[in-house]
Amino acid sequence: MEVGMRKLKLLTISIFFIALITSCGSGAGASADNPDIKLSDIASVYRQAGINVDEGVTFAYQLRGASNGITFYIDNKPIKIYEFASSSDYKKCITDNPDMKDFSTFGNFVLAAESGISCGK
Repeated sequence: MEVGMRKLKLLTISIFFIALITSCGSGAGASADNPDIKLSDIASVYRQAGINVDEGVTFAYQLRGASNGITFYIDNKPIKIYEFASSSDYKKCITDNPDMKDFSTFGNFVLAAESGISCGK
């Protein structure tokens, strides 16, 4: 039963994340390179779902060349969201870090998760 609850929680969080991205990213001023969404908006969705989010903590986002990032854990697996200043910064990053090219993206945000946890491209 605990496994079922974990899957339900993950599904719910994924739906919140997708809903946040689509609702905030579809405004008149939104574009793929400059969506009307902030990393703090994403973090608040996860906090509302009861997940502890480490925002602005020094972790791999600085090594990847991102301007900001958050990390949280689901089933003890880290999930990281990187924010890049522009799509050109992200393109430079994937040149330097080819493993990131398959990560899920939205605008200037990149979702990095282990064990196949992803929200899709």
